[in-house]
Amino acid sequence: GNPDEYLRIQKRDGATGQLVPEFGEDGVMLYPDKGRSRGWMCDVRDISVTSNHLYLLGIERIQTSSWFNRIEKRDKETGELILEFGEGGVVNSLKPLNASDMEVNGDELFVIGNNTISTTGQGDSKTEDLEWHIEKRSASSGALASGFGAKGIIRHNPSPGSDHPWAAAARPDGVYVAGYDGGLAQGGRWRIEKRDCASG
Repeated sequence: GNPDEYLRIQKRDGATGQLVPEFGEDGVMLYPDKGRSRGWMCDVRDISVTSNHLYLLGIERIQTSSWFNRIEKRDKETGELILEFGEGGVVNSLKPLNASDMEVNGDELFVIGNNTISTTGQGDSKTEDLEWHIEKRSASSGALASGFGAKGIIRHNPSPGSDHPWAAAARPDGVYVAGYDGGLAQGGRWRIEKRDCASG
């Protein structure tokens, strides 16, 4: 959460735990690189690994500008960004989405989180109405999938409380999303949804 932080990615041998030198610089990659100006803040939320690629989901802020959700696609062996994904290997999207998890299933990339609808009060008396946010992107290009929900995004509000999806899993028969539904006065409840992978 403090400025001048780096996103650090390591690749280690599964048997010995030793860093794999072919990945990045002696097994380690840092973002932003050490030559960048100061004032970055990075927070990694999830990582997904496929047969050839590495996907990272996180939050980024540059100095005093707005927060971004950041998705990277990298080569699993070298750590290099896959330039065909998004812009130069990166998809950035402005909040209000507060991303929490990601799931890759073939050429489907699902990202979940929440949006703030409204906020009342301050300090200990502060209350927020948060809604679920589910988006589907192409795992190849990073573009939103237009046939899923409304232009690739589903937003819905299970309750007037603090609703937040925390985990997603995708299979051929559907995408499962689980999280918190703040609808009960005594403190909320679990919520699990199953949605059609194509339409949402």
